[in-house]
Amino acid sequence: MIKIESITKKYGNQFAVNNVSLEIQSGEVFGFVGPNGAGKSTTIKAILNYIFLDNGSITVLGLDAVKDNVEIKQHVAYVPSEVNFYPTFTALELINLSARAHDIDDDTMIDVLCRDFQIDKHKKLQDMSLGNKKKVAIACALIVKPKILIMDEPTSGLDPLIQKVLFSYVKKLSREGVATFISSHNLKEVQDHCDRVAFIKNGEVLKIADLSEYTHSGKYIKITGDVSQVVHFPIKILSQKENTLSFIFEGDLSLLFKSLLEAQIDDILIEDLSIEHQFLELYKEEETHDTTPY
Repeated sequence: MIKIESITKKYGNQFAVNNVSLEIQSGEVFGFVGPNGAGKSTTIKAILNYIFLDNGSITVLGLDAVKDNVEIKQHVAYVPSEVNFYPTFTALELINLSARAHDIDDDTMIDVLCRDFQIDKHKKLQDMSLGNKKKVAIACALIVKPKILIMDEPTSGLDPLIQKVLFSYVKKLSREGVATFISSHNLKEVQDHCDRVAFIKNGEVLKIADLSEYTHSGKYIKITGDVSQVVHFPIKILSQKENTLSFIFEGDLSLLFKSLLEAQIDDILIEDLSIEHQFLELYKEEETHDTTPY
């Protein structure tokens, strides 16, 4: 459905994305995570042909993302992270505009979307909260009955009930063969709803993980007390302070426990490995301040 091959984009001397390759299949829900400035937004803009790449190529539905851009847009829906639609339009006017742009006439579906997402059809966008604007953007995307759905931070501003509604639609679309590409900072929603996830850092994809097998790849462990016995094991340290150590362990737990019994351990926490722990491992050297959201 989407094939990204070795794309590169620079702004001045800085790489926004560097040799990124991804492939998203029919019916797949694909997550895309990374800190601010990692290259997520640039990748989405490249798929949608909003920017010119320096190198590489992208095909969408077997079509060239640049040459066949107009045809591709008939089959791709996009939910932006920030909704800046016509402020004086009502929700109904915006959803109708999106539908007509794709030659769709389905008042029943519009009514269902407004009911499910609790949208006031006659309220103007300029009078809406961030969350309500996002709901209108989602409805505008779903009304076009896309073959590919791209969403950037789709749940920002949404309450838990509407988030549940959104992902029920995503699940239904997946069963129908629609590919969904989700860029998100919400690691739990990616863990819960995506089939695979790509981790990107400094414009480069570090890892692509299959979430269906993720919990079998190790344990997240945090101990407080004498940590000297643990550091001799083949562990992936996530953080370490004087008396506290958090790490990923993929070996024989019985051997680790035997060692811990001989040490002075005050507290221990063991969890199934999640993408949050993977995120900590891959980005543990990242600075905490925000950077430009490429």
